[in-house]
Amino acid sequence: MNRLLIGLISLCWAFSVYADTTADPQLAELLRKANNKDAEAQYQLALRYQSGDGIPQDISEAFYWFQQSSERNQPQAMHQLAKMYLQGQGIEINTTEGIYWLTKLATQGNPEAQFELGKQYQTLKNSPTSQQMAEIWFRTAAESLPEAEQAYTQILEDKFNQQRAKQVSAIDQLDNEATFQQETSPVPSRLDLDKLNWVYVVILASIALLMLIASLYQRQKRHKKETNALDQLTEQQQLEQKLADNIAVIKKQKRQLEVLYQELKRSQKNQANSNQDQKFQLACAVFGYHPSQVPDDKAIKVRYKQLSKIYHPDMKGSDEEMKRLNGALKTILNKVNN
Repeated sequence: MNRLLIGLISLCWAFSVYADTTADPQLAELLRKANNKDAEAQYQLALRYQSGDGIPQDISEAFYWFQQSSERNQPQAMHQLAKMYLQGQGIEINTTEGIYWLTKLATQGNPEAQFELGKQYQTLKNSPTSQQMAEIWFRTAAESLPEAEQAYTQILEDKFNQQRAKQVSAIDQLDNEATFQQETSPVPSRLDLDKLNWVYVVILASIALLMLIASLYQRQKRHKKETNALDQLTEQQQLEQKLADNIAVIKKQKRQLEVLYQELKRSQKNQANSNQDQKFQLACAVFGYHPSQVPDDKAIKVRYKQLSKIYHPDMKGSDEEMKRLNGALKTILNKVNN
């Protein structure tokens, strides 16, 4: 499943740069070999992305190809990958990962890596903990010793359990906050809608009343013309004033109705936005991000690859956890790309 996902991502990436590579046959051949898991080609392609040689400079892509080449034990790629982890190039600073790749290279007899490792220990302000060092050495020896592989697997399982406990706690906390907001937020109720309907009824009744008043006014007007012109004029002025007052009342009621309608729409919009924000916060909790510090999509995909190894049903996870991880990835990418 993970290999299929990596293959699809690589294929999509290859199509995105096809226009650039077709203009450079050498680059196109390098890309073909890199996608066919040629470690040296992956290293050379990473260098070109790092320097912008014949292709747009992209540090995130350089990191990706250095990582792919390092996993196939290309020593120069391992050295570059360690530097990128330690300096935060193309990804967040990760001292433990940087020291791991230097350590792995140093145990293969690489003097530059040994020297660089010594310098790192000499200058590090916050050295790795004993647990982190144990993880580094178990991981380094896991390729040769089954006991080391078992110990490294146990450390990963413990980290996974701790991370899952934190995520469950964060999700429960967000759920509680969402429940509290739903209980305290002014959501339009049935009573509000009933009030709105009554306003319409009052307006219609007022209009009907005005029509009745106008009819009576016409009758009164005709009657007054037959009896006394002066009295008829006085009554006419009074009725006209009354009619004008009623029209002013209707206009005021219409304005109040419009304000009520706008408030209802605004409340519905705020509720929808609140639901979207809560969904994004839950997705960030699954990935271990703070909502205000979400990295770019390349780093997100790297984190997704790491979490997939934990949540996949074939590992220690389950279908439900993998489904939640995929949903969180879609939510975060939509937020980042919009």
